[in-house]
Amino acid sequence: MLPDLRKVKAELQKVHMQTISALAQKQLGAFSDIPRHIIHEGDSMVTLRADGTSEQSGMSTVSAESSIDAGRVAKITADERYEILADLARRMAEGMATQLYGELNRTLEDAGQVVEGKGKGFTPELFLEVLEKIEMEFDDAGQMKNMRLVMHPDSKLDFAKVQRQLDTDPGLQQRYNDIMQRKREAYYAREAARELVG
Repeated sequence: MLPDLRKVKAELQKVHMQTISALAQKQLGAFSDIPRHIIHEGDSMVTLRADGTSEQSGMSTVSAESSIDAGRVAKITADERYEILADLARRMAEGMATQLYGELNRTLEDAGQVVEGKGKGFTPELFLEVLEKIEMEFDDAGQMKNMRLVMHPDSKLDFAKVQRQLDTDPGLQQRYNDIMQRKREAYYAREAARELVG
């Protein structure tokens, strides 16, 4: 009878879990930059927001599973093992993204931060309305920073069309510039208040 090799199996499991976690994190798109914290126990968590508000929420489960026939285990190649882990990571990332977008949608609706297109498609007016609702940050040169626009892949062409319209229509350019100037002023005012308090 062959030895059980528990230590080797535990190490292999650890490497597999780290690989799945790293691959899933890379596939989370806009959510991949969010700081992560491991919660070792409990049944709820508290989200602290930059504006000082907080929200308690329950935990949720995301899982994916895969199986390999016992007879194949000894013959499986490193590439095949990696593909199995990558598939698990992809399914985990899809489940996490679904939950994260669901929570984000709920939070934005509760805060009144949702802009409805009402079936009109993505237009310059809709984009400008979205910009009005976003809190922005700027660097010392007045350039926007830490901004990421997330959209469905099918919307790329619509967004390119909106960008062209914003670049060529003087009225739209002026509205955009006015919004950005107000956002800069609001950001600098927030930063000045923070420095006074701190």
